[in-house]
Parts: sequence; C-alpha cells; structure tokens
Amino acid sequence: MVFERFATWVVDALGLTGTVRAAAHFWVYDTLKILAILTAVIFGVTYLRTYFPPEKI
Repeated sequence: MVFERFATWVVDALGLTGTVRAAAHFWVYDTLKILAILTAVIFGVTYLRTYFPPEKI
C-alpha cells in the first residue's frame, strides 16, 4: 500500500534502526491512515450537508 511504502521510505531516509525504527514506522504509517480517513469523512459529511437546508438541521 502507498502508506506503507511511504512510511518505510521516511524511516529509511532517517536511518533509524531497532525499536526506534519500528516506532517511527508505526507512527508515520498510522498518522497517514488517520489523516486519510478524516479527510474522507469530512469530505463526505460536507457533501451530504449540501443536500439539507440549514433550517432542517
């Protein structure tokens, strides 16, 4: 997946090893996933709100 490859690239570029490498990889990978999910949810909710007039909400 794209997030996995990018996280590996970042960790390799930093030259980390051992448990620090694993922790940094986990942090970068999960941060990217969470940002992608939040972006999709915010976009979806914003799109759905265009169909409902403010008076109904």
